[in-house]
Amino acid sequence: MTPEDFLRNSFAAATDTPPAPGSEQQYNGLNSFVLGLIVEKVTGHSFTDELQRRIIWPLHMRHTSLPAADDPTIPSPHAEVYLDGQDVTEQSPYPWAEGGMISTAADLDRFMTALFRGRLLPPAQQRLVFEVPNVKGAVDNTNCVGQAACYSIGGLLRYQLPSGEYAWGKTGSRPGWDNGYFATRDLRHRVVYSLNPTGAGNDLPYIKAIVHAALAD
Repeated sequence: MTPEDFLRNSFAAATDTPPAPGSEQQYNGLNSFVLGLIVEKVTGHSFTDELQRRIIWPLHMRHTSLPAADDPTIPSPHAEVYLDGQDVTEQSPYPWAEGGMISTAADLDRFMTALFRGRLLPPAQQRLVFEVPNVKGAVDNTNCVGQAACYSIGGLLRYQLPSGEYAWGKTGSRPGWDNGYFATRDLRHRVVYSLNPTGAGNDLPYIKAIVHAALAD
């Protein structure tokens, strides 16, 4: 299935009326497919080529790649994860631009450090990395207050620590995997984590505990 097919099928199956533009924040993986297709349309190159040319190679992220959507393999060495007693390490990933990248903790830290320090974006776009819009939020696993938005316009999740300071980062999960990166804006404290949840309970308390312990003053 191509990204175009995936989008076409997803929109055809949609039943909810979308909110008015600019009125509500929603986290939706389809947005990543749309952005990937825009990159290809604007540049005339594949999304993978643009990732390599603009990010992976300049930052020397030697253990980061975007495999084909139908390629479930992970370069060794890698962690092994199990769910209900079954090895789910190399299940088919979310395809392409929506969670298909493979990386390491060191490469992820290298990328986020470069992003926070403004090495990847022009100044106008860099300001959006930490700018959260003043709209309602529809998010699932954060500690946002009321209905406030939690994601910046640049795509980072804003998470308030017990100290009141904000951490910024991104989470991601697949069956058997729960990964993420968070850092204070000055990069004084940062953490990369990868968990192997069993699926039998809520792993959010453990994620919060890791983030709080790693980013505490």
